[in-house]
Amino acid sequence: MDKISCVNCSHQVNFNPEKMRCENCNIRDYGYNINNLPPVFKQKYNDYIKGGPTKPPETPTNTPESPIKKPETPYKPKLDKFGWLVLHTEGKQKRTFEIKKGINYIGRENSDFKPDVIVNDDKYVSRGHAHIQASIENNNYKYILCDNSDNQSGNASLNGTYLNGNKNKLDSNYRGKNISDGDTIQIGETKFVLKTPDNVTGDKDATKIVKTMDYTKTIIINRN
Repeated sequence: MDKISCVNCSHQVNFNPEKMRCENCNIRDYGYNINNLPPVFKQKYNDYIKGGPTKPPETPTNTPESPIKKPETPYKPKLDKFGWLVLHTEGKQKRTFEIKKGINYIGRENSDFKPDVIVNDDKYVSRGHAHIQASIENNNYKYILCDNSDNQSGNASLNGTYLNGNKNKLDSNYRGKNISDGDTIQIGETKFVLKTPDNVTGDKDATKIVKTMDYTKTIIINRN
């Protein structure tokens, strides 16, 4: 059986087009977006769905003691949930925030403003520091990360928003950055990992998986 490298746990595991789950960490689609599977595995999966060469042979219909096993229905997004942000900063206790449909503000709380994702223990975090726009597009989840471009002031955050350890902060004048499952968002010096219903079953599952992940490099805020 062919081996595939799991994006989530980095193990080489058997590729099973019927189950489409990692044998080691149980993540769906081996941590890939189904449309971004390596070409050879995407072809094997498509062949299986279409009844092609990688599909196991079926038992003849005239054998009553061995009924034909139908392939599982291809996975469809759970549209009632939009994802979770899991706090994943060195030395900080894990917290998990549910992402709702629409705009989800991330930042510091005060008497006039309570964001959806609260960070009160980081002095480099602004009120309404950043936000995630969550929606459904073509029956798939879509997430856009913006730096403070839709809060009460409309100005850029003081210390910036970073993605996946890239030292270049998001441009607050830009319309936003598409993000996906497993991406790490840094505001101030606090980091969150995005987990989506495509790959986890709920907040506990999201937290459990993020605990096994390596930390993304922290961008150190210039204190001058």
